[in-house]
Amino acid sequence: MLEGTWLRVGTWESDLKHSRWPDFPDVLQNLGLSLKSRFGDEATKIIVFYVCGSDHAVKCGLYRGFKPKEGMPSQGVLVVLRKGDKSTVPNPEKLVFITVHNEDSAGYSSTQVRQLLSGPEKSQALELLGPKVFEFVAEHSLYVKSLPRLRAGSVPLV
Repeated sequence: MLEGTWLRVGTWESDLKHSRWPDFPDVLQNLGLSLKSRFGDEATKIIVFYVCGSDHAVKCGLYRGFKPKEGMPSQGVLVVLRKGDKSTVPNPEKLVFITVHNEDSAGYSSTQVRQLLSGPEKSQALELLGPKVFEFVAEHSLYVKSLPRLRAGSVPLV
């Protein structure tokens, strides 16, 4: 699912105008301001979840949750366990949740996907993302300046 009534793809984070990959505080700040601009005071009823791998959650201390910000949407974290990780106890009061992963996706990481998209192994990125997400990334020039476009039922020659 790319989008739904409760889920949207945020393109700001992957925009090539950034001189570096934005860190999660920048991403949450940008999204919070965007929601506040669009929904006004109603934005405080929204919960924004930052999704990251367990390695990133440990490195950045995200299992503690985020401090609430006055007038902004609530912020939570959804931690994706990596292959070999032991389950960690969620903390719903702090909006910290842990995913139950399957073996097929436990080794995926956004860093790996970005590296594949910018290197010669774009077909491997297609395998990880699936055709709909790959096409969305290509259509919006996310992460890299250009990607081959898919044709219905085809695999790009990359």
